[in-house]
Amino acid sequence: MPTLLRGLEQEATILDLISLTDITSERIIDGLVDFYVRGHNLTTAAALNGETKGNLSTAKSTLDAKAETVWRITERENTRKGYGFAQNC
Repeated sequence: MPTLLRGLEQEATILDLISLTDITSERIIDGLVDFYVRGHNLTTAAALNGETKGNLSTAKSTLDAKAETVWRITERENTRKGYGFAQNC
């Protein structure tokens, strides 16, 4: 299953996913953007935003879970609409 990739995501995508969570701390949100969009590692992203690595890691796990749910829904809808790739070709 695809996951969010450090340094390769669009900020709008990360912010949309965050809107599906209860994450409201600006420091955590900025840390997640630093991690997923700018490519900083968790330790650096946390330090840049005055947050602990543990708190940022917890928020990252929450965001990854939401992204996985969105991915599953999208795949299911694409398959239903006939856009999916055939298995066992």
